[in-house]
Amino acid sequence: MKEKTFKLSVNERFHWLLRPKEVEQLDLLPLPDGSYHLLHENQSYLIRITQHDGHLLELEINGKPFKVQISDSYDQLIEKMGLHAKPHHQSGEVLAPMPGLVLKIEVKEGQQIQKDQALLILEAMKMENIIKAEGEGTVKEILVKEGQSVNKGEVLVRVE
Repeated sequence: MKEKTFKLSVNERFHWLLRPKEVEQLDLLPLPDGSYHLLHENQSYLIRITQHDGHLLELEINGKPFKVQISDSYDQLIEKMGLHAKPHHQSGEVLAPMPGLVLKIEVKEGQQIQKDQALLILEAMKMENIIKAEGEGTVKEILVKEGQSVNKGEVLVRVE
């Protein structure tokens, strides 16, 4: 059986694979305030998680901000197949990034939305994917219903 790995991308620039055994071997200590102390190669690091949303962590390490994208084997398979789990926003249209089932619609027509606000939840390959707004605007039209199957590239929501 192939060992499970996680792909880490830091600030969309640095990438490496991490195995669970490597994580277990880290000298990582949780602190009472919710932050962590890491001792690695005789260097001390104070790590604070400032935000987390599924596979995205925003951290401060010794006061410097970092964004860490964590991809498990399913995410890596989706990427390899070219079915990226990011929403596409073209000409005011939010398209399905992959075939799936609309589990929940998080917005209503006429609603003002902000960048990164959840629009809907799409289930694909037994994973729930939050489809988010790529910018500010108003929901002009919702073209799908909860429980509906959609194809890759299908228009889900129109935003103006």
